[in-house]
Amino acid sequence: MLATMLAKSLFPTCLSPNQRITTFSGMGRNKKGRKALFCWLKYWSISNNMLDDSRNRWMNFYNDIKDPSWPECCNEHEFWSLPNWIQHEIFELHNGREYVCLESQDIEDLIDYRQQFLDQGNHNISSDCVFDQKFPVGNNFYVYYSSNMLSGGAGVAQEYPRVMRYLYPDVKFKNCLNWCGGAGFIGFRFLADGICEHVTQMDCFPPAVDACKLTVSHMPTHFVDCVDIVQSYTIAGMDTNKKFDLVVGRPPVVQLKKYSVNHYSADGIRLGLDPGLQIHQEFFANIGNYLTDDGVILLQKNVERSDASDFEQFINAGGLKITKVFREKSYPLLYYMEIKRQ
Repeated sequence: MLATMLAKSLFPTCLSPNQRITTFSGMGRNKKGRKALFCWLKYWSISNNMLDDSRNRWMNFYNDIKDPSWPECCNEHEFWSLPNWIQHEIFELHNGREYVCLESQDIEDLIDYRQQFLDQGNHNISSDCVFDQKFPVGNNFYVYYSSNMLSGGAGVAQEYPRVMRYLYPDVKFKNCLNWCGGAGFIGFRFLADGICEHVTQMDCFPPAVDACKLTVSHMPTHFVDCVDIVQSYTIAGMDTNKKFDLVVGRPPVVQLKKYSVNHYSADGIRLGLDPGLQIHQEFFANIGNYLTDDGVILLQKNVERSDASDFEQFINAGGLKITKVFREKSYPLLYYMEIKRQ
């Protein structure tokens, strides 16, 4: 009974696999309540693993199955450079295809719906940054960062390249903007994978900009002229001569209804919140000025905190339109929103 009361007070709702809301009413007294508890435990585990920036599915999988004689392979892009016999063993003996490439059965189209935010506490971030950690995005290519400026870049953001190859398998983009890029996990990974020829890393946070500069100073020399770094609070603050055929990012989420903005520190707001959707409004109002005619925007979002309808008005007003909303079935808490010109 005590456990029931505690669970009800801390976690009032639970996301079921088909996205319905299941309450904990009567938990412990019938099968429905126990099923709801199991559901919450499952999604709590998924959510926390997904948001854990130390988590990289490919690296964890490869290190678990790796024979000592096999070469290092830090991401699924480098998988294709492994000897054919190792690729075959990974696919056939270790069922590793799901870690390497996406297929149509791995993708689920989404209709617009809202999800209640599951309180995960106050994620305040200190601005006292020491770049004492690095994350591999390629061979001898590391992103430098501080543990107090993480927001999924070394974790769920590393799903981006597989999604890109699924959507645009034969396309190499010329100029990519990594909006709200932080330390540059996404943009630098795209560069290492050959998804784009040039990347502009944009963020408003000075330590994030400094981290990008440190990464550039240590990156393989043939990439040095392929990176621009912009510190700006707004898209409109960029050089108007810049044109992008690809824009990606994991921008701050919408303002959460459970708490007022005063509940969060300044860094917490910078990293996680968009009060009044001001950041998104400014972005969609101005990004068209920097987008090539055939340019595409692909944003990674969280289904618990927003859906596509939250942004549609701003998108349409900016002369843009939503062309796809979907998610990977293996990552049910993330969705992707593709946007192009009207």
